[in-house]
Amino acid sequence: MGDRRLLAIDDEKGLLAVVQEIAQTAGYDVVTTSDPDFFLQQTREWQPTLVLMDLQMPDVDGVELLRAMAAEQLRAPIILMSGVEDKVLRTVGDLGTDLGLNMRGVLAKPIRMETLRRTLEEDAAPAGNNRADELRDAIAGGQLVLHYQPVIRLASRELIGFEALVRWNHPTEGLIQPDFFIPLAEERGMIDDLTWTVVRLAVEQAARWALTIAVPIAINLSATNLNDEAFPDKLAQLCRECGVQPNQIHLELTETATSRDTMRLKAILSRIRLKGFKLAIDDFGIGYSSMMQLRSLPFSTLKIDKSFVNDMLHSEDAGIIVDAILALAGAFRMDVVAEGIETEAQLAALVTRGAISGQGYLIARPAPADDISRRFSPLKEGTA
Repeated sequence: MGDRRLLAIDDEKGLLAVVQEIAQTAGYDVVTTSDPDFFLQQTREWQPTLVLMDLQMPDVDGVELLRAMAAEQLRAPIILMSGVEDKVLRTVGDLGTDLGLNMRGVLAKPIRMETLRRTLEEDAAPAGNNRADELRDAIAGGQLVLHYQPVIRLASRELIGFEALVRWNHPTEGLIQPDFFIPLAEERGMIDDLTWTVVRLAVEQAARWALTIAVPIAINLSATNLNDEAFPDKLAQLCRECGVQPNQIHLELTETATSRDTMRLKAILSRIRLKGFKLAIDDFGIGYSSMMQLRSLPFSTLKIDKSFVNDMLHSEDAGIIVDAILALAGAFRMDVVAEGIETEAQLAALVTRGAISGQGYLIARPAPADDISRRFSPLKEGTA
């Protein structure tokens, strides 16, 4: 059995033949089918490392297949193939995520062969036991590095913080983006060690920047990290050892992470806040957080998902959602950070709508600490 196993279901036999040819060239063992029962049997018995699935089949629809795979606790990344409208695709993708599936993306039909080839070649990176062993060695051996993306006050362009983003500095492949190894770390039980490595690197960097770039650093947490009831104490102890004040460290959780055991969440998140750390809901708007969750969980910041920022100038729905999030945050006295700002028009629209802070490629791409230091240090108060 190979390390890379692709399972594809579609009622277009010609497309399946092309998928098989390209996938085999990318190094996959491949099984293709148009039979839903055989497809589900293969998810159980063959254990694919990547799944491609059509949403519209003659005898079954994609939602039924997603529910069946979720019931089997399938961990493989899933890429949807469909020609349905974007809103339906987004809704189905969100449903898959809420069901606990690893939704990797969408290939819109008609599928361009070059797009399919690139997707399969990129997605091959995190698959296989060898890759898991490499990642385990990387965590222990210092191959994880942090890049920092500035957060600014939109109206003045003043620097007000950074988000720490992890990269895997692979000895032969160079920098690998987190989308290609975070799911593997979660699947293979390495996410706690990985996250703690990121936390330690970020706190140590905050200590080095204390006299020059004294702004908070935000660190992303996995929902799994919240199972460790000692996490707040360990984080506080690390900050004391490094001489970093808790208010210099912000922690970010995805919105879907807040849908878990609310009793446990209340306890751990409250202890984190009581120790002086701030908490943000990341990618807000793509999950299903309720008003009661926002009211009962001690978050201080909402981060508007980049998909709404990207779409708000040409999508009425996206603009309405951005306005609603800003109003919601104001009602709950929470800060807001808009993610994924790529154009001056987007930044201007956010300012007009009342957004205060944001981040994105327009402002700066994530960069190593040394590059950030050259750009922002020494920092004079009130300037960026």
